[in-house]
Amino acid sequence: MLYSNLIGLAGNFLFYAYAVSANGDSTLQRVLEDPVLTKNVFLISLCGALGQIFIYLTISLHDCLLLSVFTTSRKCLSVVLSSIIFKHAFSTMQWVGASMVLGGTILEVYVKHTSKPVG
Repeated sequence: MLYSNLIGLAGNFLFYAYAVSANGDSTLQRVLEDPVLTKNVFLISLCGALGQIFIYLTISLHDCLLLSVFTTSRKCLSVVLSSIIFKHAFSTMQWVGASMVLGGTILEVYVKHTSKPVG
């Protein structure tokens, strides 16, 4: 994962260097001048790093199915909670879709745990 992150860093650096040279982008200057924005960027970076640690810890201690259950459930519940918190109404089809995602995830876990070989 280190190499993947380094490649991503290099790609972002090259993209940003091009944006600065072609368009005169001042994003870095704005971030460094605003302490609240600097803090927010740092916190987002920290959350991303902790998320990667959680992913690799889950894979090393358990299996990929558990990780996919966590990520699928988190994403689906984030959408549902966001719609509730920000008072965005779901249509019937959206509720059906969210229910199918959560139901399929629960069914996948149930099938895995009930189909263990005997003996």
